Amino acid sequence: MPQGALLRSPGGLSAAQVFRLQGSVPASKLRARLAQLLTACARDPEDRVVTLVTLSLAALDGHDAYDELAGALGKDAPLPRRNGDDVMRSTQADVLVQVAAGDVEARLWPLRRAVDALRGIATLEEELQGGRIGKGREPFGFVDGVRAPTPEEVRDVVTIPRGKAAGATWLFYQRWQQRLELFASLRDRAQENVMGITRDGGEMPNAPKDSHVTLAREYHRGVAGAFIRRGFPIRSWGEEGLAFLAAAKDPRAFALALDIMLGVAGPPDALLRYAYPVGGGLYVAPPSAEWLSATGASTRL
Repeated sequence: MPQGALLRSPGGLSAAQVFRLQGSVPASKLRARLAQLLTACARDPEDRVVTLVTLSLAALDGHDAYDELAGALGKDAPLPRRNGDDVMRSTQADVLVQVAAGDVEARLWPLRRAVDALRGIATLEEELQGGRIGKGREPFGFVDGVRAPTPEEVRDVVTIPRGKAAGATWLFYQRWQQRLELFASLRDRAQENVMGITRDGGEMPNAPKDSHVTLAREYHRGVAGAFIRRGFPIRSWGEEGLAFLAAAKDPRAFALALDIMLGVAGPPDALLRYAYPVGGGLYVAPPSAEWLSATGASTRL
C-alpha cells in the first residue's frame, strides 16, 4: 500500500518544499524525524489537507530496502539529462514534501510543521505554492484536461509490488519556468501547434509530431512509461511555471519521458523553446513511518 497522500489528488491548492541537509547528518536521524512527520500527517483531517513525505535514495543508505532501490535505479538516474544544447540539470536534495489542501490556512500549517520537523538538520531550499491542474489553465492559458486517476489506478502504477521496497514509490520532481511573453508573441494556431491541443483542451487533428501532447502520449504508452502526474502551476516573484511531480513504481519511466522530450530518438519537444527546467531530483515515498524505521547498518549522509 503506498503512502496515503498519493491516493489524493493534488488539485485545488498545492505546495512543495525541498530541503537540503546541513553538514554531515546521520541517515538514521533524518529518517527518525521523517517518521515522526509521517505519523503526525496521518492524523490530518483528510477533507482539508494531505501531506506527502519523500526522501532521496542517499538518505535511505543503510535501510533494509536500499540495495533493491539502488538496483532498480541502476546507473541511469533521470537527472541530469542532456541532448545537444538542451540540458536538464539535477538539483537533487534530501527531502521533498508536497501538500494538497482545501484552503489557504490548511495549506499553511503543514508547511510550518515540515520546517519544524527538520529544524536544526536541514535547510528549506525551495518552497513553491500554486494549485489546480485538471480542468484548470496552466500559465500559457491552455486547459489541462488530465483526468484524476482512481485510487486503484494509482496503486497499480505507483506501488513497488514486492521485495523489501514493497509499498514504496518513486517520486520525480522538476521545476519548470515558462517564457510567457515569447509564447504570447505566437499566433493562436502556432500556440496550439506547440501544445498539440486546442486552447480549451480539445483534440487537435494532425497535431505536429513535435507537439508537447503528441510526445507525452508517446512516453505514456505501455507499462515502461507509466507514471501518475502530481504537478501544479506556480507563480513566484512575477515568474510563472510548473512544479512537475510524478509518481511511479519504476524510475525508468521518468528517464524515458525525458529522453523523448529531449529528442534522443526523434524530434525534440516544441515546448522546450518556450519553457525550461530550473532543476529537480528523484525521491522515494515510504509507505509508512514503520517502513521508514526498518534499518540495517548505521550510515552517515
